[in-house]
Amino acid sequence: MQDDKPRPRVGIDLRSQYNSREATLWVVGGILAVCLDMFLVYKGHAFSWMRALLPMIALLFFDEQRRKRPSKGWPGMTPNGGTKLWLKVSLIVSAWAILLWSLLYGVSALFDFGPGFTKVDPEHMPVQFFSVTVIAPVLEEGVYRILLCTALATRFRHRTVIAISGTAFALLHLLYGTLAPTNLLAGYLLSWAYLMSGSLWIPIVWHAVGNVAILTAGMVLFLIAGA
Repeated sequence: MQDDKPRPRVGIDLRSQYNSREATLWVVGGILAVCLDMFLVYKGHAFSWMRALLPMIALLFFDEQRRKRPSKGWPGMTPNGGTKLWLKVSLIVSAWAILLWSLLYGVSALFDFGPGFTKVDPEHMPVQFFSVTVIAPVLEEGVYRILLCTALATRFRHRTVIAISGTAFALLHLLYGTLAPTNLLAGYLLSWAYLMSGSLWIPIVWHAVGNVAILTAGMVLFLIAGA
């Protein structure tokens, strides 16, 4: 028997709202913003006010566009499908992430081969905790998801948006000098979550929780190594 219950809408598709020229301008603007963001990081301004302006300007501009061209395609606060659905998705993703991280660490520890994992001194935990749970998620998701993904979504399909945003996020962490597999792969997952949920909060919360998990694991590794 066919289920006639309405399915929750997923995904952001703004392509129908813009012609080719307008969409191209959006894409160019998003890419230039990301290039500027990477330049600021390269110059050592990773947590500067100049970098923080990028997502703030983007949100103001998006709000103006949303009023001019109202549509369900614009990102919002409430995730598509409801909070309960995304809580379940978050738990599933967390389980797989823990399994993957454990396997990677096992390869690195047993065979002295593979990714290295940063150890964190517990004395540095308070400062790093605020940085990874608030500053980094808001800045990075503001630029690489809210700004870049939304701009790309005016012209490209979701797969292309995820590929470009995820690759840009990996390049950002190359500039940071943090080349752990989790950092290189996280951008693709966060881009998918942003597009599917249509929410500003889902990628920010996932990013913050992931950073806390890695920071905690690094502290545990530090204590084990010192034991």
